[in-house]
Amino acid sequence: GRLTIANAHTLAAGGSRFDLRGSGTVFVETGTFAEATSTVRYGGTVGSSVLSTTYYNLEVMALGGSPTFNTSGLGIIVSNALSVGGAATTTFTLDASDPALDVNGSVRIDSLGTLVGSASALFTVAGDWDNNGIFTGSGGTVTFDSSATSLIDAGNSSFSNATINGSGAFTI
Repeated sequence: GRLTIANAHTLAAGGSRFDLRGSGTVFVETGTFAEATSTVRYGGTVGSSVLSTTYYNLEVMALGGSPTFNTSGLGIIVSNALSVGGAATTTFTLDASDPALDVNGSVRIDSLGTLVGSASALFTVAGDWDNNGIFTGSGGTVTFDSSATSLIDAGNSSFSNATINGSGAFTI
């Protein structure tokens, strides 16, 4: 489905799950999205545009085909977990519009997932990095900035630049 939050309206998401499918823009936010502990999943069999906003959990997981999901806007904040890859080959690319991506929890790339980083925008991760798929750095930098213990399981990660800049303990 599609989700629209109109101007002067607020969606208090609580712990809800939103499954967004379709091509183009499937999430429009001119009002306020209060993410709480919700999960927003971009899925389906065709790619769509992942909205620049704040998510608690963000999942980019195709259900069929081999879609590519792009971004729109200036930046994405994920308060808890980012997951890429699903029942079908899934590509999530940040390289087309180069939004900043701030994940304040973990990043998981499943075996059918590909995450393409931005060539120029900030990409920070404050939790674990678990890659069972593919990560392409595109010339950009991934900064690990956790204050807790974090595991970086790079798998098939082609980091262009990686920086550890947190006070936590990191295991690679």
